[in-house]
Amino acid sequence: MTPITTEDQLIASLAQAKAATILATAMTAEMDAEVAAVKAKFEGKIKTRTDEVAAIAKALQIYADENRKTLFPAKKSTTVNGHVFGYRDNGGAIKTVKGVTEKKLLERLIRTPLLKRLFVRSKPSLDKEAMLTRWPLYRDRLTKLGARLKKEEIFFLELDVTPPPIAGK
Repeated sequence: MTPITTEDQLIASLAQAKAATILATAMTAEMDAEVAAVKAKFEGKIKTRTDEVAAIAKALQIYADENRKTLFPAKKSTTVNGHVFGYRDNGGAIKTVKGVTEKKLLERLIRTPLLKRLFVRSKPSLDKEAMLTRWPLYRDRLTKLGARLKKEEIFFLELDVTPPPIAGK
């Protein structure tokens, strides 16, 4: 990178950055078009195969359900020709019973001190967005508590990549 020391170099550098940006944008558009064409070529074929596998898996599950005692006498899975299939626990999930919402369950847990301690989350966290918005008003108090505002300028460049007007128009 050559340092810019004159206004002419500044103008030339901006023009060079504009040209490179336009070229990169054009290349990105070309790449996106090629990716879209490849996806269009294969997506239908892939869906056909994944649907086929899903249908076969469903048929295998029905067969396994009907023959569970003979296929899995000691374990929850088996191997046939190197392919493993069977059943596994999903780890469980807590749901509410019919007529009880999660909100209602939470209210009931909160009313029971032991269960509240065991099963209700209380997770305080800083609201940094609120602190940032109210910083001018609470700066002294927040600073005494150990907060600080880190604010800095960041350089930016917004290139005008519109094509120049055609002469005579």
